[in-house]
Amino acid sequence: MSVLSAYYIDMSGHSPRSLTLLVALCLLGCLLYACGRRDSGNNLPEPAAGNDSAALLGIDFPAADQLDRYLSAAELLSRSGDDHATELGSQRLSIDAGQGTASFNVADPPLNAAQRCSWAVYALQPGESALPQLSLDWQTAPQPGSLYLGFADWSQARWVWQRPDNVTMATVPGLSACTEPLSGQLLIAVVVQDPPAAVLSELRLQSIGNDYLPDGPHPRLWLTDERLAGLTAAMNANTPEWQLFNIRAQQYQNELYWAGLNHTIPYPLLMYKLTGDEQYAARAFQLLDDAPLEWEISCCPYHCQIHHIALGYDWLHDHPDMSEARRSAYITKLETFADMLWEEALSGGGLGNSQDTDRISMASATLATVACAIWGESERAPEIFERGWRMFTIGLGDPPASGVWREWTDAASVRHWVQGWGQGPWPSGWFYCTGTDFYGLKDWAETLRTACGYDVNLLEPGFSELWSGQINAFVYSLSPDGDHAYSGSDWQDGDLISGQAYIHTFLASVADEAERVGDTDQAAWARHLQRNLPGYHVDPFREFFFSASGNLATADPLQAGLPLVAKYGPVDMLSYRSGWGPADSWGVFSGQGSVPCDHMQPDSGHFSLQRNGQFLTREAPGYKSFECGAQTYNTLSIENDTQQGHMKTTGMDAPASLLRWRCSDTPLLAYAMLQADDNYDDNPDSWEPTLRVETYRRHFVWSGDHVVVFDRLRTTDSGWCLYRLRAETEPQLVGDTVNQTSKDGSQRLLHRTLEPAGCSFSVVDEDVLLAEYYQYEVPDSMRLWQTQISPPESDSVNILNVIRMGDSSITDFDANLQHIGDADNAGAVQGPLCAVFAREEVLRSTCSYTVDAPQAGMLHLIGDLEPGSYSVTVNGQPAGSYSAGENDNTILFSTEGVSALSVVVTKL
Repeated sequence: MSVLSAYYIDMSGHSPRSLTLLVALCLLGCLLYACGRRDSGNNLPEPAAGNDSAALLGIDFPAADQLDRYLSAAELLSRSGDDHATELGSQRLSIDAGQGTASFNVADPPLNAAQRCSWAVYALQPGESALPQLSLDWQTAPQPGSLYLGFADWSQARWVWQRPDNVTMATVPGLSACTEPLSGQLLIAVVVQDPPAAVLSELRLQSIGNDYLPDGPHPRLWLTDERLAGLTAAMNANTPEWQLFNIRAQQYQNELYWAGLNHTIPYPLLMYKLTGDEQYAARAFQLLDDAPLEWEISCCPYHCQIHHIALGYDWLHDHPDMSEARRSAYITKLETFADMLWEEALSGGGLGNSQDTDRISMASATLATVACAIWGESERAPEIFERGWRMFTIGLGDPPASGVWREWTDAASVRHWVQGWGQGPWPSGWFYCTGTDFYGLKDWAETLRTACGYDVNLLEPGFSELWSGQINAFVYSLSPDGDHAYSGSDWQDGDLISGQAYIHTFLASVADEAERVGDTDQAAWARHLQRNLPGYHVDPFREFFFSASGNLATADPLQAGLPLVAKYGPVDMLSYRSGWGPADSWGVFSGQGSVPCDHMQPDSGHFSLQRNGQFLTREAPGYKSFECGAQTYNTLSIENDTQQGHMKTTGMDAPASLLRWRCSDTPLLAYAMLQADDNYDDNPDSWEPTLRVETYRRHFVWSGDHVVVFDRLRTTDSGWCLYRLRAETEPQLVGDTVNQTSKDGSQRLLHRTLEPAGCSFSVVDEDVLLAEYYQYEVPDSMRLWQTQISPPESDSVNILNVIRMGDSSITDFDANLQHIGDADNAGAVQGPLCAVFAREEVLRSTCSYTVDAPQAGMLHLIGDLEPGSYSVTVNGQPAGSYSAGENDNTILFSTEGVSALSVVVTKL
């Protein structure tokens, strides 16, 4: 989240000078609150009894009628570090006027928190052109978690304090509210809490006035000369995208697109701009005239493509038939639509999902596009634009509320998602990613670049990597047959890529942007997939518009010689395959856990396994995961037993991640360790959860037909965890072995739990388990089978599972299956693979174990090692030196002998 905490203090009824005490108390509370947060990393003392907080902080805010003396210009959007409001006071601040900097010199204990901190107050004057985005340029940045920013909210007579994660960027909590109405000034208090000293060079508001004012001639949205030339060339080249667009454009001269009038507008509109044929202009005007002041899709006002009306207004702005009456009516219509979108769809009395990715990304793009279309002709345009910018930078949400799920209150922004998950996979899964989420992201980028000259790829952190990151994630998620993509969070059409309704639009969009930032390989892959994947073409307008030239390169990513094993994206996915051919084996291990948005799976560490083109175990659609824990799969489900009986864990402070990983094509091996310590909340109805999980780590090793999964769970009480394994067909329990096959019966998976002893096993039919859910929530094809494995209740649980895959002829594990279980080690030997980990959560410098009956050419993976160099001896003989890195903490080596091995690993 962009702001970890916000604090408000009511200033109504107080004289200006009496505000000193209240402001000081507010800041002191902000600082001291951090002491109690487990993620703050601060250890600040409570103030001594009787100390006066105002005296401790010494911050004195002036009366409103005194503010104008500190500014000399009608608009002032930036201040150098040394140019603080000196008469407003400061503490432990030294300035260098020659360098234009201010040094925040924080003291050390034993002084209390308020005495140690350093602060200064800056005054800006936003005028009418500023965006509510504050940038801070540091010569020496403060430590993470050490910066606090205070904004005076004059509209509510209260102060708002923020503690931003990103010390270079923050969002003003309502620019108009925080601008003093008489002087037009914005006060910002900059407070640094922890040493060492931080040096500020400049503080500034981003501007849509001087730099990014959308006041150019019409058309100013999307249809640049470059784009129009490319579209014309594609039309003349008769590209596949043009052919489909042309068919629909002719059809929509007399019909409406199935989703409604707004979706139909772009077809005659673009045809007119390409051909000059007035029949298309007449049809576009007719649609614009008929656009009703009501939502065309009842439950999703942010899906209604209101900004197509804005494009129509902009592209036909100078047409002879655009009368003043028409112009005025369109402006009124767009203003009304924007207000309805903001008030009904987004605000909703403060309720509604504050972290719904498509709602927020589409709304921000729509509001910005509407504002840019009518800028200069509507007094409402700046306000509408700021609403769109707010959705992009802050999101939607209320302050924390007791008894309310964090997902429904805690705001998350588009910027937050882009920076956190831009390299993929997108947190809402491929269905939302390829559809409405990326409508908003691409439309936002297109509008700001063309109308405002604001190139998000240059000016917004994370965007330049977003497009190629999503393409990479999509390619690595592809199954060998090219018609399935691992998702783990889709709720609809989750089986095949060809069922993803907006896949071609998504690929056209990301290819266009990837090309712009110079990622030509990824752009070529996306264009190839756009043209060659089967499935629906639901938006030929965007498919054509963002594939504007007929000679853009295409390349098949499945023939690109990409690595077979790859870890990708900050959300962490490990993809592994035996090859890129249609009959190769493939799978994904997912580190994405409690990502606090949308319809994400509540547990983490899922994996899918496909052999010879056939699934043996796979992901599940996740839209209803919060209501039904049964849809978690192939993971250690940690039950949280909420009042609703759900397994919802969103909103935790730290999403799960792959903390360690090792990728190898030769020899073929994939390894990752999931870290999900902070992912589980026993009561998500409480804003400050009680965590019963102390640590949860999952080690996952894949080597062709052999898999080792080791879960290490430590809790504050016993029980309440369950291991699930999904099956395509009804699994058979043969002693302690789970036996399941692919749907066609040609492939088999064997699964065994080596520890702990005393587990109970049950087979569950998801047709029965999910009977209450509709087909659109969980289709029949995704109602499979599960084996549920319950360990004995304990607050210290190690669960070690092994999997062997092969064709239908395999009936048992390899004869040399061995459990390496002693006081120090938890591991397994099966076939050509030996994987050994520490029994407890600790990095170690030595490891020793024996293998009773190894295969020739056995591969050994030793985990949980301190970084450094290690010597390996086998049966007392030196067997080489190997290095354990910080990102994997493993060594990997092989042995040739087939007699018993005694292995000793020692750090050099």
